[in-house]
Amino acid sequence: MDTPHQTNSETLKVLEAYWHDLRGPKTLPERRAIDPTRIDAALPYSFILERVAPGVGRLRVSGQKINDLMMMEARGMPLSMLFEPTERDRLQTFVEACFADPAIVELSLTTQRGLSRPKFTGRLLLMPLAGVNGIPTRALGAIVTEGIQGRSARRFSIEGPAPVRHEKINMAPMQAFDQALYAGERKRPTQRPALRLVVDNDRD
Repeated sequence: MDTPHQTNSETLKVLEAYWHDLRGPKTLPERRAIDPTRIDAALPYSFILERVAPGVGRLRVSGQKINDLMMMEARGMPLSMLFEPTERDRLQTFVEACFADPAIVELSLTTQRGLSRPKFTGRLLLMPLAGVNGIPTRALGAIVTEGIQGRSARRFSIEGPAPVRHEKINMAPMQAFDQALYAGERKRPTQRPALRLVVDNDRD
């Protein structure tokens, strides 16, 4: 059985606090800035997601708990493999929101129950990371679970009609200032060249 719910909540809080610490006042954290030793307790639940198409993310790095959920090496697999086929369109919308807005996205997860499938729930957290020119191309994420997975891989569904959390990252004030400054530099009038006296010695 996984760790208690409070411990799971703290795992996500620790990971998000680290993301905010890396971020600074106006930029997104870069992938290369992540130090695994700083998130040791959260590492088994964590992953790095790479945006390969609109709404589609592939796991580039995955902790052991993520591998356990898939019952295989998760690295290189799409995040959607952890979800029921009927849920993958919804997941795509939320993944794209993380990259495009950009936004912190946190979802409540559940699984189908049956005689050999006991209650098994979880939470997914996605936080964007900056790529080339500051554009989000990767995300730092984690999945924490509660309950008994069983001997086979379980596929998640997303609880509720909307994400529990969809928090847009506001970098607009500083970006607007930078853009205005850049525009001002471009529009600054150039100095007119001095007039030159041209003598035409061939004139009669």
